[in-house]
Amino acid sequence: TVIEILKALKARLQDSQSNIKPIAAQAIGDVMASLDEQAAPRFVRCIAEALLNSAADIKKQMRDVALAAFVRILSIGKPPLMLEAVLPALASALLHTVGRTELLLLLPPFLAPLTSDSSLLAPPFLDALQDKSAAARAAAEACLLPLLANGSLKMKALNDGMRDLAPAVRRSLAIPLARVEVQANESEASKGTAAQDPSLPPSLPPSLPTGKEAAVPVSPEGAKKKEGA
Repeated sequence: TVIEILKALKARLQDSQSNIKPIAAQAIGDVMASLDEQAAPRFVRCIAEALLNSAADIKKQMRDVALAAFVRILSIGKPPLMLEAVLPALASALLHTVGRTELLLLLPPFLAPLTSDSSLLAPPFLDALQDKSAAARAAAEACLLPLLANGSLKMKALNDGMRDLAPAVRRSLAIPLARVEVQANESEASKGTAAQDPSLPPSLPPSLPTGKEAAVPVSPEGAKKKEGA
C-alpha cells in the first residue's frame, strides 16, 4: 500500500549509507506527486517531519533533494492545501539553523494563499529573525509579509511569542517586526486600491482611451443640432 511504501522510504532517509538518503527523498516526492489532492494531505503527515529534517542535513546534496521533493509536495492541488497539512512539521523544521535560509526562500508563494490560523509559526519565525545569517533574517521577513497581509498570522501572536525573550532581544526584534507590519498594511491597502481603481470610469473598460480623446456617444437629437450649427 501507499502508506507502507512511504514508511519504508521514510526509514531510508536515515540509512547508514549516505548515498541512499537522497534517492529515498526523491522517491518520496515521486510517490506523493502521484497521489490526487484528496489523498495527498492524509499521507503527507506520515513523512513531512522526516523529509524536512533531511532538508537540514549537513550535506548540501541531501538538503537540495529534500527541498525539491518538498516543493513538489506543496504543489499538489491548489495552494494552500498541502501547506496546511504540514504546518506542524514546518514549524519544527524552521527551528533548525542548517538549511533554514533555503527553506525560507521557497515558502512565500505557498504562504500567500494561506488563510487558516498559522500562529504556530510565530516562534520559529521569531527564532529565524535572530539568525546569524542576514540572508536568513531577510528571508524570514519575506515569509512574514504574506502571512500578516492575509491575516493568517497576527502581530499579537508574534508579540506573545516575545514575552519570554530577554529585553535586549525584544528590542532588536521590534525593528524588523515593525517594518514587516508596515509593509503588510501597505500591501493590503494596495490590493484594495487595485480592486477598485477610481482613475477609470466604471462604464469604460480599461483598454479603451480615457479623458478628452475618449469617444463620447452622441444622441440623434444632438447630432442634428451639430449638423444645423
